[in-house]
Amino acid sequence: MDQRDLSTTSSPMGVVVVLDAAADPAGYWGEVSLGTCAIDIWIADAAQLRKGYGTVMIENAIDRCFHVHSAHTILIDPLAENEGAISFYPHLGFDVIGPRTFGADECLFLELRRPDSGCD
Repeated sequence: MDQRDLSTTSSPMGVVVVLDAAADPAGYWGEVSLGTCAIDIWIADAAQLRKGYGTVMIENAIDRCFHVHSAHTILIDPLAENEGAISFYPHLGFDVIGPRTFGADECLFLELRRPDSGCD
């Protein structure tokens, strides 16, 4: 797991977690191939939304997945009710896979494939 503080102030405003989805012992992400990362991102204060912080956080996480962790695929699972996130991720190249239930949460499952990965 790769967790980084990308704060621009003295107080953290959110967290982004990059993890190896294939190595998840709980199997949360289902059966995925080696080289699949997952990203979780939270911005704690709603007043900080739509200011570009999430974009910086997710772009940094995508870069780390592809260039540090050598991933070919990135998964993300915003809550189905999070319309802002669901409309945001496709602008970064994520494709909607479909709805999934993770525990008690209804989510929308999205993936981003590295352009040169050869995965279709």
